[in-house]
Amino acid sequence: MQAGIHIPPQWYEIGLHCIELTANCPYDVVGFSLVGIPGVVIGHNARIAWTISGAGVDTQDLYMLHLNPDNPRQYEYNGEWHTIQSTTEIIPVNDAEPVVWQVQQTQFGPIVSNPQQRGQPLALRQMEIHADEFITAILQIDKATNWSSFQQALKYRGGAVQNYLYADIDGNIGLQMAGTIPVRTENHTGLVPVPGWNDEYLWESLHSFDEMPSVYNPA
Repeated sequence: MQAGIHIPPQWYEIGLHCIELTANCPYDVVGFSLVGIPGVVIGHNARIAWTISGAGVDTQDLYMLHLNPDNPRQYEYNGEWHTIQSTTEIIPVNDAEPVVWQVQQTQFGPIVSNPQQRGQPLALRQMEIHADEFITAILQIDKATNWSSFQQALKYRGGAVQNYLYADIDGNIGLQMAGTIPVRTENHTGLVPVPGWNDEYLWESLHSFDEMPSVYNPA
């Protein structure tokens, strides 16, 4: 998979160095981060180095909605009508008028089909990244010293699924998948949209970290 050119780029080079390394301030790490993240997302410290790649795991599902014919602001779920929550987002545009966008939210997630077009309304459910867990994982990785502490840090890493590639100064290498993967029902492959007017196709649970693919010093 190739990524396009971003201007301005989403990644920037950064270092995080404590003036004096102590238990309360153990960071001596360099690499790349994202705007607003208080830590190094990919890089190396004095002991280990790591990077990431997309895992290609399907963690998104589309749910078809049955709207109330007498009130299109409602959708059916398990025999009851639920109200679609609506918020207005104003998107600034350079040298043009702002774009006013109406976000419609259901229990599955936002409605992603165009409300101006006829057809089956679709709501998107996907795994969200929780900021507190993501930042905790990043800061734990930044101060990890070996494969064990690296894996422990990744247990906090929810949301989008990625492969984390690892190496250390002792010559060890490894790969650990991390993120949140849903467990679908037996009759739900995730390949096509499914009915959202009952709970037949809801996710049963989430895969545990111990179920994620992992390899350490392969032959």
